[in-house]
Amino acid sequence: HRLNEQINDTKDKLSQSNELLVSTNNNMKKLEDTNLELKKDNIIKSDMIDSFNPQKEQLTKEVNKYREQNELLIIEVNNLKQKLKVADKLESINLDEFKTLCTTNLRVADSIKTLMSTINQSDANPQQQRNENDPNQDNQ
Repeated sequence: HRLNEQINDTKDKLSQSNELLVSTNNNMKKLEDTNLELKKDNIIKSDMIDSFNPQKEQLTKEVNKYREQNELLIIEVNNLKQKLKVADKLESINLDEFKTLCTTNLRVADSIKTLMSTINQSDANPQQQRNENDPNQDNQ
């Protein structure tokens, strides 16, 4: 009788183990299926990423080109700002003051011209006076 109990007990354990094995196999199959789906999804996404690389490279080149253009435009803007400052300063010059300054400069130039003429005449006069005072010079 005891042996029968042990055999029945072992049969129960075997039956439970078989059920557990079937359940584990089913779970393993589900995991393999899920793993296969994930691998497929990974391949598809990797291909998509690879397909974006050329576009990324082209966009990177465009961004670099636009950065270069931006730098050139900034330089041009700074140059134009400098020109605008000069133009503003030129506009703010008082025209009457400028005319007065020009007139004064012309008067100074005329005065210098007159002075130079006077100096040149006074240098020439002593030579002329010597020639007029020396009667022998005419006879020569």
